[in-house]
Amino acid sequence: MRLIQLSETDSTNTWLRNNFSGLSHGDAVTARKQTSGRGRMGHIWLDSDGMLPLSVLLDAPADASAVTLCAAVAVCRILEPVVGSQLGIKWPNDIVHHGQKLCGILCESFRSGDRTYIICGIGVNVSQPAEYFRRTGLPHGGSLLSVAGVGADRITLAEDIAKLCAELCAHPFCEVYEEYRQRCVNLGKDVRLIKNGVERIAFAENIADSGALVCRDDNGSFEVTSGEVSVRGLYGYV
Repeated sequence: MRLIQLSETDSTNTWLRNNFSGLSHGDAVTARKQTSGRGRMGHIWLDSDGMLPLSVLLDAPADASAVTLCAAVAVCRILEPVVGSQLGIKWPNDIVHHGQKLCGILCESFRSGDRTYIICGIGVNVSQPAEYFRRTGLPHGGSLLSVAGVGADRITLAEDIAKLCAELCAHPFCEVYEEYRQRCVNLGKDVRLIKNGVERIAFAENIADSGALVCRDDNGSFEVTSGEVSVRGLYGYV
């Protein structure tokens, strides 16, 4: 894989979408500074010098609907040796350490000719101090430095994540399904499903083969897909 390093860009996802010609599956771009990053559900992706923004080009991934989940498993595998403990996933895309978010993932698809591509945007909190998250009103945020007292080489981290992300996303979600399920911190808990400002309380009971969150309420069992709702714990972030 090839890693393109930029000093500054508005969004690594946008840059990769505009400059993908000539690139191959697994090629990636990172930047020292990202000025207009985006998160899921239209949220602003706050940038700081301590964050690693990374976007990976995926050429016709095996399970397009589950790319975010495969990428989440890849990030966990790479970050765990750095943190020194097991990480969890808040469905569908947040990597968490004891309730603190270390990483978020935003995947965007596009077509060129007869090919479908997905850009997997990954933002890892590397070296922000705990005070940064308090000051910016992100009580559930954390970084490798603030939760484990360790740093990491940004380029090595970007290369390792991009390589494993491309590898896992080239295979069906079923190959990492059980690992994702075991890491999902929502399962077995009551959750709040938030759509267009309206909340619905349900019990998160499983992950579907498609990657959807299987929930149950008084009306029975139903599936939630990642594009339609935000999920929060009943009494907090997870």
